[in-house]
Amino acid sequence: MKPALLLLITLAACATKPESHTPIGDSMIAGPFVATLVESMEFRIPVVPARPENDRYKLALLLHSLDGKTRRTVPIKSGLRAGDFMHTARMFEDDGQRLFFHANEPLAYNYSSGNLSIANPPHPRSFSTPKPKDFRGKAESICNDCKRPALLLAKPNGAPQNLANPDSQLLLHRSNRPIFGTELVSRATPDGKLLWTADTNLQDVDQIIPTATHTVFIGREAPARPDAFRPAVLVIIDNQTGSISTHPL
Repeated sequence: MKPALLLLITLAACATKPESHTPIGDSMIAGPFVATLVESMEFRIPVVPARPENDRYKLALLLHSLDGKTRRTVPIKSGLRAGDFMHTARMFEDDGQRLFFHANEPLAYNYSSGNLSIANPPHPRSFSTPKPKDFRGKAESICNDCKRPALLLAKPNGAPQNLANPDSQLLLHRSNRPIFGTELVSRATPDGKLLWTADTNLQDVDQIIPTATHTVFIGREAPARPDAFRPAVLVIIDNQTGSISTHPL
């Protein structure tokens, strides 16, 4: 095959291939959104041998509304080397109007106006992000038939997440699948009645973010086969109804 024809075929294949991206660090609640920093590699003509030092990346802020209806992508920067952001990209804080984070530089995104600006966070932040186990409390005898039950805590190692109308709490437990068990969430009354149960379909949970209205999970779904690639997935559950929305990250 002639080199020119091979080049055209390669360019056509890359042009039709949907762009994929990878989450960087932990996600964070930003007003009505779940915010995630993502990176993707920019297209360049492949060379042999590979020259990773020539790879360039672009960063974006990915926003999913808590109601699961809106997805917004905010471009941040392109033409970056991996070393320009890989060790510094992280979320800082949300002040009710703006999300402060560090990509390749400190930035703030106003999710009401859509403006992105250079800005330092108003408060220093510890980078010891809570682990999923920090949001699991003792369930005692709420559900004797549940596998590995734990109460969802409103804050890391704090009090349980209490719901009203009716009085209840959220129970985390595992499905009874013979292999690749998944994380279940149930709304349980004090007498152990389960009002609803939602299956996140996540075998591994990397992050839990409780809010007053929704509970956010980020993790990896149960594989279709043992060697299947498992990208990160965002799952949002409505605390009142148990309705669930799932989004690739």
